[in-house]
Amino acid sequence: MTVPAIIYIDKWGRRPMLIAGLAFMGIFLFIVGALQGHLGRWSDVDGERVWIIRNHDAATKGIIVLAYLFVCSFAVTMGPVSWTYPAEIFSLRVRAKAVSLATATNWMFNFALAWAVPPGFSTIAYKTYFIFGTFNFAGCLHVIFMYPETVGRTLEEVEDIFAAGNVFSAWKIDKNVGRRTLEDMEKGKKTQDKSQVGSHTQNYIGINTFRLVRHLFPLERTPGVISLLAGKPNPTTFPIAGVSLAVRDPRSAIKDKKRESDENADLVEVKLDKALLEEGLQYAEEAGVRSLMKWFCGLQERVHGRRCTLYEESGVDEAVGSQDVLYKAIKAIVNPGEPVFLESPVYPGVPPVLHSLHCEQIEIPTDDQGVDTTHFRKVLESWPAGKPKPKIFYTVPTGCNPTGATASLERRVELLKLSREHDFLILEDDPYYYLYYGDTARPPSYFSLEATLLISDDDSSLPEVGRVIRFDSLSKVLSAGIRIGFASGPQPVLDALIKFTATINLQTPTLTQIITYALLTSPSWGYDGFRLHTEQIAEFYRKKRDVFEGYMRKYLGSSEDGSALAKWATPKAGLFFWFKILIEPDSESDGDSEALIQTKAFQNGVLALPGTVFLPSSQDAQGPRKTGYVRASFSLLNEVEVEEAIIRLKKTILEARDELQNQ
Repeated sequence: MTVPAIIYIDKWGRRPMLIAGLAFMGIFLFIVGALQGHLGRWSDVDGERVWIIRNHDAATKGIIVLAYLFVCSFAVTMGPVSWTYPAEIFSLRVRAKAVSLATATNWMFNFALAWAVPPGFSTIAYKTYFIFGTFNFAGCLHVIFMYPETVGRTLEEVEDIFAAGNVFSAWKIDKNVGRRTLEDMEKGKKTQDKSQVGSHTQNYIGINTFRLVRHLFPLERTPGVISLLAGKPNPTTFPIAGVSLAVRDPRSAIKDKKRESDENADLVEVKLDKALLEEGLQYAEEAGVRSLMKWFCGLQERVHGRRCTLYEESGVDEAVGSQDVLYKAIKAIVNPGEPVFLESPVYPGVPPVLHSLHCEQIEIPTDDQGVDTTHFRKVLESWPAGKPKPKIFYTVPTGCNPTGATASLERRVELLKLSREHDFLILEDDPYYYLYYGDTARPPSYFSLEATLLISDDDSSLPEVGRVIRFDSLSKVLSAGIRIGFASGPQPVLDALIKFTATINLQTPTLTQIITYALLTSPSWGYDGFRLHTEQIAEFYRKKRDVFEGYMRKYLGSSEDGSALAKWATPKAGLFFWFKILIEPDSESDGDSEALIQTKAFQNGVLALPGTVFLPSSQDAQGPRKTGYVRASFSLLNEVEVEEAIIRLKKTILEARDELQNQ
């Protein structure tokens, strides 16, 4: 009877089936116990003392009928629900383990019952029925108070019920709980204590945009509601009838050589079903498609050990690439004219944002170990009294663009301590995090580290979270053209970013989000597949790095007179080599790579980016800034092209040396 009941489980609901099943089973057990207690007696049967009913045929037949009714009650209620419900109530991060544990526990109690019931009958006889009947009635009360209904809700909405703390009043949970109500969305969930994010909340919460219509979108999913809400186009008018992708299976053991002979050898098809396609072709919430946001939350928990719940104290916000969300974060936090800390050299996409706000850009130097925290501390401790300190510090801690440097654990710890001592936020822009290929373990992210770094050395102290806003990107691991990035951090900041999105571009394109979600949740991917994929591409770029550095050593490590033509630190992550051209090997001068690259290098058929591109300001007290550093990207070139490019660089440097000597 369990199998037919599975057909009706979604119609009847989990709670009614559990409550009815437990109640009826308890009633049947108590009736059997009462009949046994009233009519039964201890008797000797074949030398054994047993409790039996004699000379009461009607009672005996009634007990048999009640036994069958008990089994039927279990089969159509507890039977199917006990296999279905556990898979629905656990969060994604523990679902597999929790369901496995529930299954194992189910079978363990089956064996326990088989072992305990015969001794129970032989010692306490009919009272055994009363004990198990009591268990059933207690279970019935437990379901009434603690088991929320899951029918009609997505797994994400069920998780929201538990995250909201509603599980101790399950009988009060109606069909709308678990979905964001209008009141929730207008008033917002409880916000994080201001002391955890410094004094910045008044700057980024006060952005006033009208989002009422789009706030109501989630309520359209409420069963029974007829929506006259949004001006959404009818999906039947869209010409796109289907989307399928051929993607590589990251779990495939197929070697590169076989892939070269058959480029389709490890491909699998990912196809959008009708529901996903319809969702992808319509408008979505400003923060992003919920299913993909949930997936990103699970990723952050697995990779960085940080639990995030949508619209609670911390979470994620999607954007059109991490550059988009980074721009919005800076605009939300920093007021025009305020000073800002940033590493130098710096990713060139940041200074234009700060220039637009007329910010004072205070450069903190870096080396191959990351930010120079000793210098940073001196800057902070000598800060002029009465002048407000910057609210943010911007950094790319893994495979930095342009330097390729990865901040050491010691530097990261010191920087976090500085942020707490001097009350500023860390903007952790980490697009190359999954492209780490160093020989030692990858250092933990600031986002991860702040949750474990104690406020003081006192064992009773706790970590302080809320100072790190992390920016992730799929551009380097899935597709640069898919343009999906996301921010993780304190919810007040993310709320401000969402408001910016509503004002500027409404949302990240839904179709790209749905395609990404379908890929990431396909059977061949998931979190394990994503991890394998990123490990494979990190190894791919490590090999590229090794080839590039090998030819750097061969051609630029030394010249005919024994002097090096360039110097560098080996990158541990990312796509870039940052090296200094030594036109004057015995000089303390930095040189001028910009003039060299734009003239002689180009004439010799090779291009790279001069280091001046990555300096926050183009002028200093002496005039236009110069540097001898160059950024070279090794991601696209094959080995033949790499060798030829470096040969041409060598020629360029030697020509510049000759000209200098002939002056």
